[in-house]
Amino acid sequence: MWPWVYCSIALATTVSVEVMDSNGVRVRSAAGLVHVPACRGVSWEQFNPLKGAFEAVSGPPCGPDSAAIEIDSDGAEFPMDGMLSHSGVSEAVTVVRAVVVIGEKCRKNLPFSFSNCAVVRREYGPNLVIRTGG
Repeated sequence: MWPWVYCSIALATTVSVEVMDSNGVRVRSAAGLVHVPACRGVSWEQFNPLKGAFEAVSGPPCGPDSAAIEIDSDGAEFPMDGMLSHSGVSEAVTVVRAVVVIGEKCRKNLPFSFSNCAVVRREYGPNLVIRTGG
């Protein structure tokens, strides 16, 4: 039982989401190839200090369905492309985090929705502080 639990924990932590120059994130896979949807595979949440919680940020519209993005140990970069809102608190910074949809054991060269991934899960990136004025 315990070896299975330890192995499950190790498999669940093979993807890292790293801050990239305060303007986005780099997603890497330490153990094998994983896939991210080409559109909205990485979305963003903004911290609302009045509610004390993260809320979804609107992103740019999706274009035609395209093949999922393959992520390996070199990773791929995703800029912060969401439209930040003002929470009503006059602060010079806002806190955001990336939400990454990860597919494991997917068929290659297909849109994510058709790639028959064995496992689909969500990973949260670290908090990112963005200057919004002041």
